Amino acid sequence: MPVGRPRPRYSNLGFELLGHALAHAARTTYAQLVRQRLATPLNLDCFYVPGTPAQLRPGALPGRSRGGRPRQPWTGEGLGPAGGIRASLADMARLTAALLDGSAAGVGALDPVASFGVGARIGAAWITVEVDGRPVTWHNGGTGGFRSWLGLDRATGTGLVLLSATAASVDRQGFALLAEYGGGKGDSGRNGR
Repeated sequence: MPVGRPRPRYSNLGFELLGHALAHAARTTYAQLVRQRLATPLNLDCFYVPGTPAQLRPGALPGRSRGGRPRQPWTGEGLGPAGGIRASLADMARLTAALLDGSAAGVGALDPVASFGVGARIGAAWITVEVDGRPVTWHNGGTGGFRSWLGLDRATGTGLVLLSATAASVDRQGFALLAEYGGGKGDSGRNGR
């Protein structure tokens, strides 16, 4: 059978392997790498990679299914780079600001370098699409009982983070809110409307 034209695919396993390879090259663990390169420099007090449920910090929210049933937390060193980071909303807001102002380590990962399906381009896991004529750079996440979405309208300097303790996707809401508060609607996004 002939091999067809290659098509890009997102791979959690691929990003898990990449995260651990980067940590190995830095002679540390992925959890330590996150602490050294992001959490400590950006003063992210609740931004960490728990290896076991016992390493969850006090007050860690339990995730829930779409129907509201409790879910076990996903922890483990292996999945750290693709779904294992725990963070507070305040820390995600700080990270978003650092991504927008360029002070976060690895900010070059936001820049798209390859096509990623119809109308999308991808950097190092960050996807860029046109929304109402403006480029939006975004990534989402989902683990047992949780969903997240972070989007950046870099042209207006607007970012948005949604974190949910349920398994229901928040992508549609993230795009809609970012368009409302930053996507070319004057200065409303910058003035904290």
